[in-house]
Amino acid sequence: MNILVGIGGSIGVLGIHAYLIRLAAEPGIRVRAMMTPTAARIVNRAALGAVVGSPVLSDLWQKDKAITPSLMLGHTDVLLLAPASANTIGLCAMGMASNIVSACYLAHRGATVIAPSMAPQILCHRAVRRNIQTLMDDGVLVLPTGDGFVASTGQWSSGALCDYGQLLAAVLGAAAAHTQD
Repeated sequence: MNILVGIGGSIGVLGIHAYLIRLAAEPGIRVRAMMTPTAARIVNRAALGAVVGSPVLSDLWQKDKAITPSLMLGHTDVLLLAPASANTIGLCAMGMASNIVSACYLAHRGATVIAPSMAPQILCHRAVRRNIQTLMDDGVLVLPTGDGFVASTGQWSSGALCDYGQLLAAVLGAAAAHTQD
């Protein structure tokens, strides 16, 4: 199974290395990753590339060459957006292809799983809830956030990236459901 992970600029991106290491170690799973420009300001693309075994792109342009979403998607079975910030969720819900992650979301025709991660006060805002509902209405599997240490608030609360087991189960389930369609 081929998974393309779109990494958003949420502070939850600080823990994405551990998720990618575990996901890449799963039998039969090939992982590639891309990230928003904001995520690239928080974590090192080269380090993430070493984890997944291929370059992690953060721009639709690489050395004066356009990277098309179809080139990035290749034979992707599941598009996983994790951690998904409010900005990434909003861009996808509104159909805006302003970065590599949202452009690939719009071009992808397979299973999509979104794992939000953001400060609780942002997560509960009506606009964010509306965008999440729009994505769910469009057939996207949006996972609930977990309870954990939320770096942006310095407190233990909701808004953290869901646990790895829940994320893996959702990806496997989405892939299985999509192949049956």
